[in-house]
Amino acid sequence: MPVLVRDGLRLAYEITGGGAPLLLPLCNFRWTDAVVERLARSFTVVIASPRGFAGSDRLSLARASGGSVAARLDNVLPGRDAALRPGGPAPR
Repeated sequence: MPVLVRDGLRLAYEITGGGAPLLLPLCNFRWTDAVVERLARSFTVVIASPRGFAGSDRLSLARASGGSVAARLDNVLPGRDAALRPGGPAPR
């Protein structure tokens, strides 16, 4: 499992598929494989482990920032436009 280290903090993630980046925040690596497989047909799916789980360091509230998710995604997929989408239907 790849791990991104920034500012001394570890963030575990997985990337699969192709197409526009789709970040599944606050998920873990136990998502139903069928869901991720379906999304990966149309998107580059990035699953970032929640802080404090599966190789990601716990982030204290004092260090949390609103832009951290977007900044980390840019580190993983540099130069790619990405949208943070909280929900919606899966691609058909």
